[in-house]
Amino acid sequence: MKESHKGLYTELCGKITSDRLKDISIEIISRYRKKDHRYLAAMAESIGISSSGADMSSLFAGMIQLYHPDRLLKITSDIEESYSTGDTDALIRLKSIYLADFSNKKSIPDYDLDFESEYFYDEDDSSFSEFDEEETEMDDDFEDSEYSDELEDEEEYGFIEAVNDLYIGNMEYELSASDLQNLDGELDLSGFDIDDLAGAEHCVNITVMNLSGNRIIRLHHLAGLVKLESLYLSENSIDDISSLAELKGLRELDLSFNQIEDISVLADLPSLQYVNLVDNPVKNIQVMDLLAARGVIVIY
Repeated sequence: MKESHKGLYTELCGKITSDRLKDISIEIISRYRKKDHRYLAAMAESIGISSSGADMSSLFAGMIQLYHPDRLLKITSDIEESYSTGDTDALIRLKSIYLADFSNKKSIPDYDLDFESEYFYDEDDSSFSEFDEEETEMDDDFEDSEYSDELEDEEEYGFIEAVNDLYIGNMEYELSASDLQNLDGELDLSGFDIDDLAGAEHCVNITVMNLSGNRIIRLHHLAGLVKLESLYLSENSIDDISSLAELKGLRELDLSFNQIEDISVLADLPSLQYVNLVDNPVKNIQVMDLLAARGVIVIY
């Protein structure tokens, strides 16, 4: 038997608070910082969000925007609307999302919570000195070996090669600039080991681009992609984002796990709703405050 309409409404109004959303958000961010992807995937599945084939950057973006305390007014509005229209199913769905028991370790396994702590130690910890010396010797041997020369001569793998592998595979055809211009919607090149974005400038009709988990340093090839609404650049080697200045339609931006200090360009992106800056050495904190005051969800 379904729960009573009024009972659901009363429970949701009483229990969905800013503090609850804050606690859930802190847990999500903590897991993301630890790169505990299995936990976050299980958490998503437990509330009916499929994590199958999902990149962690986009999954995290969706979840943190769902639970961020700034969403409380929108959630309250949804509750009121569902109650006033007699939509009990919508109230049940809201309860399954916002009143889910995330402490239930059976539905959300607590995967290897202490695993990373085994590798955190003080620099003065003598118990690691022997290992460090052996590792250094091994690194020196490797650098002097013939393999290091081979790695230096290894052919670079760029944007064009990645797009060809994604769409063409081993067929004897190479996508042209015109082909790239005809691509639209979403382009997911996460984890392709890309080190050069040459050719990306032709993807003028792409609205969602995922470039997480690559070896990207420079972003100037993205400067003209003004139709971009979501851009994921997590886990690269980026230290300069000034090239994003003209992406005025950008709503979601993930820059986590890079080396970015200056984020001043973000203040000039009028459509920005969400930015992830986790694990970056950001210096101009005042820009974060400015964005937050504007209603942008800033994760750092």
